[in-house]
Amino acid sequence: MKWPVLLLLCLGILSCRESTPEHRAVYVLIDRSGSYAQYQDKVLATIKLTLASLEQGDSFAMARIDNENFSERDILAALTFSSRPSQTNAQKRALLNLVEQQADDSRVGSYTDITGGMLQAITWFNAKGASSKIIIVFSDFPDEPREGYLREFPVNFNGAWVVVWNASQTEPVADAFLTETQSFSDRASAWQARVQAGGGNWKLLNDINEIKPLFH
Repeated sequence: MKWPVLLLLCLGILSCRESTPEHRAVYVLIDRSGSYAQYQDKVLATIKLTLASLEQGDSFAMARIDNENFSERDILAALTFSSRPSQTNAQKRALLNLVEQQADDSRVGSYTDITGGMLQAITWFNAKGASSKIIIVFSDFPDEPREGYLREFPVNFNGAWVVVWNASQTEPVADAFLTETQSFSDRASAWQARVQAGGGNWKLLNDINEIKPLFH
């Protein structure tokens, strides 16, 4: 286990109390299955803004969605910020170090279990009991778990926001870009319907500043 994860675990132990109902919880899902290089700068910028918006007692988690079947081993960090400002700042610095380390990791996943990642986020939200729940997704939404894993079932989002970066805003990739843009639009629309049918809220981001109102 790399040192940033160890540090986060230690910091998390120091602030292991559960978040209270007036606090917020944010879960970031990062797709490392091929298109990540196109939006890794947005990942870092969005997480910086998110961490700056969170306060003592709020909770933050981050995970990869690049395996055949999402599990706890894909979680990179999960913690509740300390009630002590100095400790909270240390936790945030450790998280940013971890995000930057992930940006330097060139490994590419073979699968994309988005549904599994969403379910893990909702389970974590339920444990935290926060009143404001946000899932931030960086993916072009090819939900591709290993063959045999069933993912077509209703998901109860219980009022959570699902915030998705508009993958069609990334740089064009050869002549397939327009076709892929339409494919992303179709996949995102299908997920939007699924989220809203499950009692969740949906937001497609075209600009980082569009996420700010969710933290107020």
